[in-house]
Amino acid sequence: MKILLFAFDGNPENAYLPQNITRNCVVYTGTHDNDTAVGWHLSEEVSAHAKESARRYANCHDTASDHFHKQMIYLAQSSVAALCILPMQDVLGFGNDCRMNQPGTAHDNWQWRCARHFITETLAAELRDTTAFFGRLPVKKEKKVEKQD
Repeated sequence: MKILLFAFDGNPENAYLPQNITRNCVVYTGTHDNDTAVGWHLSEEVSAHAKESARRYANCHDTASDHFHKQMIYLAQSSVAALCILPMQDVLGFGNDCRMNQPGTAHDNWQWRCARHFITETLAAELRDTTAFFGRLPVKKEKKVEKQD
């Protein structure tokens, strides 16, 4: 399990950094137990150095949070990890008000639901395009038809 938002602490040997991810793993932008990508980027608890490091890895020179989630998705999809899982909150670019779980708290967890109107054809096309670009779409296997004499 490789979680990109854990990567940017300044340690070049951090196992979550894109160049340290191996094929035999699953990469996530984040999980149900941590903040969304946008929430992380907006958080005052995250150092300016960590945010700058994340933007540099994503080759994103914009300091605004508007597209940060897309940059993290791009990084995750481009990794060599065998599998890439993207929380819907990150796909949609939502902040920490849409966080799934806050570990150590007993209330208001697992309440978030995605309203259907957020899933647009444009969003689906963008996600499919990035997924295809990095060769992550399922490969359709041709069925062999044997000739019968």
